[in-house]
Amino acid sequence: MNEYLEDLAQMNLFSGIEPGEIAELLNCLQARRVQYASGEMILEEGSRVRKFGIILSGHAHSIKWDTSGRVIILTLLEKGSEIGVLLAAQPEKESPVSIQAQDDVSVLMIPYDRVLAPCIKACPKHDRLLRNYISIVAQKGLVLHERIDCLLKSTVRE
Repeated sequence: MNEYLEDLAQMNLFSGIEPGEIAELLNCLQARRVQYASGEMILEEGSRVRKFGIILSGHAHSIKWDTSGRVIILTLLEKGSEIGVLLAAQPEKESPVSIQAQDDVSVLMIPYDRVLAPCIKACPKHDRLLRNYISIVAQKGLVLHERIDCLLKSTVRE
């Protein structure tokens, strides 16, 4: 995991946390790097999500099937993209989309309950991580709101 520390330090979830502290934090969170082969499902529609992820390398896309069985690509995901952040916060809900690897993908998977659990060391980096997580959730909510605004327009010009 050490080869990804500099990259992780640049990502929103770890904003304001030093690379050396990130390694300690990942251990505390019981985060794991998971490899997915091209075409493999990272997350399947209908599943319950208890971990969220950050793409460390490779590309993926979120997809959904329409009623005729056609695949619709909703989002293109690349290094630094978060996976399942909103879903992990609502583990009783089923995922409305699937995430599929486009090529070989490495994902840092983090158990959501470990983010919420108070750190036994009461370290400030854990508090910072939680604040960053909430900021990411808020940002994703605003993006979804903007998409709804676009869909509500009655003409293309609007």
